[in-house]
Amino acid sequence: MKFKNPFKSDIDAYLSAEEENSLYAKAANDIDNEIYDKGIWTKAYAEAEGDKSKQKAIYIDLIVNHYKIQLKAGAELRDILATKEVKERRRQAKIKIAKEEAERPIRERKEAQKKAQSEKEEFIKKNSKEEFIRQNSKEEFIKKNSKDKDNNKKDD
Repeated sequence: MKFKNPFKSDIDAYLSAEEENSLYAKAANDIDNEIYDKGIWTKAYAEAEGDKSKQKAIYIDLIVNHYKIQLKAGAELRDILATKEVKERRRQAKIKIAKEEAERPIRERKEAQKKAQSEKEEFIKKNSKEEFIRQNSKEEFIKKNSKDKDNNKKDD
C-alpha cells in the first residue's frame, strides 16, 4: 500500500518531472537573455548576502517556485514557458479578435444598408419598367383607338 507524502505540496504532485525541468530551463534561458524578475532578483541578492554566484542559484530556485505558484493560481504552463515574442503575438491576436468583435455591428449595419439600397434600386428599376410598359401600352391603345375612330369617321 502506497501512502501520500504529507510534506509534498499539491503543485509538486501536479507537475511531472519533465514539466518541472522545463521551468528550470525557462529560468536558465531568461538568465542567459538577461530577463529578470526584478523583485525576485533582489530577494535572491539579499538571501545571497551580496554574493553574485550564490545569487543566481538562489534566483533560479525562487523563480521556479514563483512559476509553480503561478501554476497553482491557474496560469497555464505554456503561458509561463512562452517567450516574450510568443506572448506579444498572443496579445496581438487577442487585440485583433476584440477589434473584429467591436467592428462587427458597424460592418453588419453597413451590409444591411447596402442590401436595403440594392433592394430599393431593384424595386425602382422593376417599377419603372412596369410603368414604362403601361405608358407605352396606353399610347399604343390611344393610337389604335384614334385610328379606329378615324376609320369609323371615314366610313360614315
